[in-house]
Amino acid sequence: MQTAVQNSQAIRLGSVKMFLDNVNLGLLEDAQLEVVYNVIDLRAHNGKLPPRKKVESVKATASIWELFFDNLSKIDNHGVFEDIAAAPVNITGEALGTGWIVGSPIKLANKNGAYSEVSSVIINSDGSPLISGTDYSIYLSDGSNGEKGYTYIVPKTAQTGVLVASYSYTPNAKKKATWSDVTKLIALYELRMVNTDENGKNLTITIPKGYASGNMTWGFVADDAVDEVMKMPFEFMAFPDENNKILVIEDEQSV
Repeated sequence: MQTAVQNSQAIRLGSVKMFLDNVNLGLLEDAQLEVVYNVIDLRAHNGKLPPRKKVESVKATASIWELFFDNLSKIDNHGVFEDIAAAPVNITGEALGTGWIVGSPIKLANKNGAYSEVSSVIINSDGSPLISGTDYSIYLSDGSNGEKGYTYIVPKTAQTGVLVASYSYTPNAKKKATWSDVTKLIALYELRMVNTDENGKNLTITIPKGYASGNMTWGFVADDAVDEVMKMPFEFMAFPDENNKILVIEDEQSV
């Protein structure tokens, strides 16, 4: 053995999560960061200067498994993405349990397709209507306070009766994306790659501003393939931000 381990926490294990404009890109493989340098070697006829180095490009790549429209709209950002609404659905007497805990949010079972609060909410306790704003409040989760897009009921007064909810929601019938033969300005987003170790410490790679630079390629698989899924290559190129930064790496693991 030529040497011993210098810092075991600097030996990185595991994959990364990728966040594009705070949207988790989900399952992926082959995530990679590439920094390309341009080395400048100036030589005179009778001598030379010390070499200089400049960052030529910073690029992140991966193979994306989850092809849902929230991430496609960020990855592609050339097509026009829209939700096509279905007919409204009325829910009557959705069971919320017997009694509730003041301040503990209760999620309604259905959500609007357009990430908006459901409408015409009525909460009954033992058949008697409760008062919105007095007995309970309502909020739409943004993902940090519950499951994103769902409407939550927050109890404000103690109740011990049988609780049911009635409301109306409008689901999506489908999602639609349209590409046109036009030239568009490319949207710039932040990209984060986060590797978390067994102690919950993160190695975080941030490209403060950049754009999806690759083509959109969907690779379909055979009908009888049992260990393959459709994948899409993802390529993200850094662009200097307002402070001329193109890459930031923060390490909690090896300190």
